[in-house]
Amino acid sequence: MTDEPTKDLTDGEKLNAILQRLAEIEERSAKATRPLLDRILKEMVETREMMVARLDRIEAQLKVPTQDVMQVRTDQQRLEDRMDALERRPN
Repeated sequence: MTDEPTKDLTDGEKLNAILQRLAEIEERSAKATRPLLDRILKEMVETREMMVARLDRIEAQLKVPTQDVMQVRTDQQRLEDRMDALERRPN
């Protein structure tokens, strides 16, 4: 068995060494993952913008058929009211 490199260190020195190594690992990890996270974020923003544009276009396309259906229903109701009025008249 080999000698431990921290054998002669105090608990505080050991803790400081651990914290320093952890900080170095975090820094390397951040450097390695940051470009990936930036790319993912950029793609998410682009996808959101594309989806909003498509939904806006679909909403505009649905507006016309909805208005047409409402107009037909209004005309139909008017005709039904006229028919009811004619049917109530005495012959």
